[in-house]
Amino acid sequence: MSRSQRLLFILFVWLAVYPGVLVFAELVGWLAPDAPVWLRILLSTAVTVPTISLVVLPRVTRLVAAAQGQSVADLKRAEAAAAERA
Repeated sequence: MSRSQRLLFILFVWLAVYPGVLVFAELVGWLAPDAPVWLRILLSTAVTVPTISLVVLPRVTRLVAAAQGQSVADLKRAEAAAAERA
C-alpha cells in the first residue's frame, strides 16, 4: 500500500470509528452513569472493536481501492508484494 493509500485508509477509518465510539460511549454513560470506568470501556469496546473489524475495515478497504482505481484483490496483491520486499 502506498503512502497516499495508507493515509486515505487511516482517514476513512477514523471518520467511521470516531462517531461510533462517541455515540456508544455516551449511550453507556447514559445507561450506566454509576458504572466504573473500566466497565464502561469494556462495554464500549465489546461493541466497537467487532464493528470496526467486521464492518468498517472491509468497507474502507473497498473505498481505498476504488479511490486508487484498483480492485480489492489488486490492493491486497500490492500489499503482499510490498511485505515480501520488506
